[in-house]
Amino acid sequence: MRAYCNARNAPSFRTQIARRTQIWNSSVANQQERARVAYLWRNGIAAATS
Repeated sequence: MRAYCNARNAPSFRTQIARRTQIWNSSVANQQERARVAYLWRNGIAAATS
């Protein structure tokens, strides 16, 4: 028995890694922003400043 695989339409590892890295980085950025806003809120600093 022989199995054939056409990898032409398969996503590359490079693409998968880049996509997951982007997701991870945006998740970290969101956590940092939430922590920043929480700090500003706790300390009574205007959250409108960026």
